[in-house]
Amino acid sequence: MNKQFFTVILAVLLGAGPVWSWGERAGTGLNGAPAIKLAQVWYYPEAMLKPMLMVSVGRKTMENPLVFPGGAHRFRIRVETVGGIQHRGERTVWVRIVFRDSRGGLYQLPEHRWRARGGVKDVYFEIPETFPAGSVECRIDLLAGDPSQPRGRRIVESTGFLRLGRTEL
Repeated sequence: MNKQFFTVILAVLLGAGPVWSWGERAGTGLNGAPAIKLAQVWYYPEAMLKPMLMVSVGRKTMENPLVFPGGAHRFRIRVETVGGIQHRGERTVWVRIVFRDSRGGLYQLPEHRWRARGGVKDVYFEIPETFPAGSVECRIDLLAGDPSQPRGRRIVESTGFLRLGRTEL
């Protein structure tokens, strides 16, 4: 499989449930700009000790979207990046993570938690009680720019809103 393009096939692994995964690729973006190498989202339902895990591989349409029960739950997001601006001996990249509920409400990781260290952002995100039942979408944006100028950051790559869900094996 060519790792230079992203893939979006959803499958269930290890008997767990939904996770969405942006396919892995090598290299950097244009002109050395940061790029997403790998992104995964796990969902932790309250009734299960283990997270539900789903991966995207290829270009298959999702058959069974995640129907979120509503209320407070936890997601884990892991994003690996390549490229970035050198600042104080390390690459500086910001990862903005946004969830969208079935009514169009947006829930965003707070800005002070956007910075990726060593090209990796691995974070837990608590969905508030006000999150309604229904479908869930997630968008991951990669931002770059001068670390001393937060308003000067620009989006260099985005997954767009992707619906979390399952496919049959």
